[in-house]
Amino acid sequence: MERNKYVYALADFSIVVRSGCKGGTWSGATEALRKNFTNRVFVIDTDEEKLGNKQLIAKGGIPIKVHEITETNNIFEFLERKGLNIVDKQVVKPKDTTNDVYYLILNKMIELLNQPMSEKEFASILNVQIGQARNWLKRLVKEGYIVKKKGIYQSKKTKRLSNQVTLFERDI
Repeated sequence: MERNKYVYALADFSIVVRSGCKGGTWSGATEALRKNFTNRVFVIDTDEEKLGNKQLIAKGGIPIKVHEITETNNIFEFLERKGLNIVDKQVVKPKDTTNDVYYLILNKMIELLNQPMSEKEFASILNVQIGQARNWLKRLVKEGYIVKKKGIYQSKKTKRLSNQVTLFERDI
């Protein structure tokens, strides 16, 4: 899945339990290793040769055995044993939008849609899969930021949210 790269990019760590040599888990994990998205990519070391786990370890994933995780009831204790200290040990509440990519690029999407466009054009500009673009466009319509007429989307509001940070802005 295309969104997996965003999940890995926002993660402090990842644990790959089972991966084939293609598909969402594989592409997300290999991209995370290649671009060093996370501090650590842990991979369950298994004897199953057909799985991609061995190849992920060969690409730089940190091998772990299942018993290493199950020895403790606390994932943070396991991570600390592996040298990864997570300062904030709170679980993110589902309503927290801090790490939701949609909210990180909300203003940019609204700005883009000042010009009418199809979902295909929108996906192309943002370099995301059409399904991801479609989901974001549905949310934008539902939340009242844009309108859809005959398969064309356009901003309804051009006002920026004053406290919204976007992925595309940089401090200079």
